[in-house]
Amino acid sequence: MRRLQFLFISIAALVFQSELACSQTLYPAHPITLIVPFVPGGSADVIARAVARGLETELGQPIVVENRGGGSGAIGTAAAAKAAPDGYTILLGHTTALAVLPHLRANLSYVVRRDFAPITLLGATPHVLVVHPSVARTIGEFVKRAKAEPGTLNYASGGIATPPHLAGELFKQQAQVDIVHIPFNGSPQATTALLGRHVDALFQNIDSIMPLIKSGEVTALAISAENRSPYLPDVPTFEEAGFSDLVNKSWFSLVAPSGTPPAVLELLQEKSRAVAESKAFREFLGSQIIEPMPAGPEALLSFLNEENQRWARVLKNAAIKVE
Repeated sequence: MRRLQFLFISIAALVFQSELACSQTLYPAHPITLIVPFVPGGSADVIARAVARGLETELGQPIVVENRGGGSGAIGTAAAAKAAPDGYTILLGHTTALAVLPHLRANLSYVVRRDFAPITLLGATPHVLVVHPSVARTIGEFVKRAKAEPGTLNYASGGIATPPHLAGELFKQQAQVDIVHIPFNGSPQATTALLGRHVDALFQNIDSIMPLIKSGEVTALAISAENRSPYLPDVPTFEEAGFSDLVNKSWFSLVAPSGTPPAVLELLQEKSRAVAESKAFREFLGSQIIEPMPAGPEALLSFLNEENQRWARVLKNAAIKVE
């Protein structure tokens, strides 16, 4: 009897191992969805489509980019958290949804550490304060005008609680000026409003706004980086202009729903890292003025922890609250 039980157990184990090996061999067997929690046309969308092209080559399956904008990234991020953890849905993780909103909104339907598994870090881009040319030529002129006309000037961002919005709020506090925030559902709409002179200023990712700076349609006043950008050597950093604690960037990563099978997750990590470190992808990011930051899952997990601690501290010290 014991021999018979042992035989049955052995057969069952072999069947399980065979099925597991088969499922791992077949993955991916059909297209993978890459959720972008923002509307088409912005930095996140551009990066996601470049990643998708690389992953299609690496994995041999189509990568379907699905834009789910709204809620400053919360809607698309929540959808990814609820997706089946089978490797067929991944998320373009972003600063706002993964590091800022958790400290501003108590009713989020996802918890970053609980609901997501790290894949790879991709890149980051600083923000730049731009204005319509008729508003000001320098950061000093803008501040002087804002103080002389309190409550009359305004600035736009791509959404509430996005890093550009928070950069604007920090700037208002440090400059001690009263300028009104006007949020839009995505950075392309905010940019259109500035060009149409419906708003006076805009905090925007440098990569998205660079063509308009070069064409002279908008004027760059200051950049939220540690050093001046080689692409905008004449534009001072906020620190140079007298405003500290305004080093502020939007970063991008790939994450998967927690519970994704280890073998599947490891394959996604391996192939995504290959894309992030590839010469073609790094050159593409450079052409978009986005700093490559390829890093594996352990480094991404550590980075997420550091960013959450940093934003919690920044938001508390600045007393920024967003309903």
